[in-house]
Amino acid sequence: MTPAAYLALARDAVIVIALAAVLYLVYRSGEDRVRSKDFQGLQDQMKRQGDVLAGWHEESTHANTKLAEDVGKINAAARAPHQPVWLCDGKAPGKPPVLSKAPSETRNSDPSGGGTVGGSRRDIQPQLTAFKQKWETILAECRAEDASWPQ
Repeated sequence: MTPAAYLALARDAVIVIALAAVLYLVYRSGEDRVRSKDFQGLQDQMKRQGDVLAGWHEESTHANTKLAEDVGKINAAARAPHQPVWLCDGKAPGKPPVLSKAPSETRNSDPSGGGTVGGSRRDIQPQLTAFKQKWETILAECRAEDASWPQ
């Protein structure tokens, strides 16, 4: 054999070995291989996610407990007796005005005088209490929702 034949044979052998290596690598890259270190990594990741989920659950439970406590306090405050808040509206018949108008302002007006007068009174404390109760409850729910999000 001539040296050229040896070189051609060596070249063909290198091409066949390279082609076999490429085919082997393509075959191996398509395999589903699971190793023990892959399982260990997956178990570690699941433990971390479980810890995060447990923390979120704890925060949510604490927020709901705090919400129930706050709503209980709000409702108890609404049921407690309060001093009346009087709203005077209208002019009381037959009562003199507290302040009379200046003489220049009384020409074309009511001859009985003007200014601040007494009138019928009504207690608006129930409406104020209902308003406070409604909005304090809404604010407590917002605080609870904010506290239940992961920190």
